[in-house]
Amino acid sequence: MQHDLLEALVGCLTSEFESHSDGREGHQRIMDRFEQVLAASSDLLMTVPQLCTNIGVSERTLRACCTEFLGIGPGGYLRLRRLRLARFALRAGRSTSGSVAELA
Repeated sequence: MQHDLLEALVGCLTSEFESHSDGREGHQRIMDRFEQVLAASSDLLMTVPQLCTNIGVSERTLRACCTEFLGIGPGGYLRLRRLRLARFALRAGRSTSGSVAELA
């Protein structure tokens, strides 16, 4: 489900900007790897440097690609992703911890 949501988000944000330039295609490949790494990872506390290492790009390159395709940097995206997952856990009552602060 998380993978599908990431794919839908990236797809919606990139469909109107379809282009065949080499730079754009390279950034699309980076964003595809970005999506794959996040979908495969169970590490909710992954940092931007860890993400860059897993994708194989510099932080500057990933920041440029995320800003181009998502409108926010990778750190902001990771934060929104964690908040969304916490929200789902709270709404479903799946919190294994005793408090909202511990879940957050």
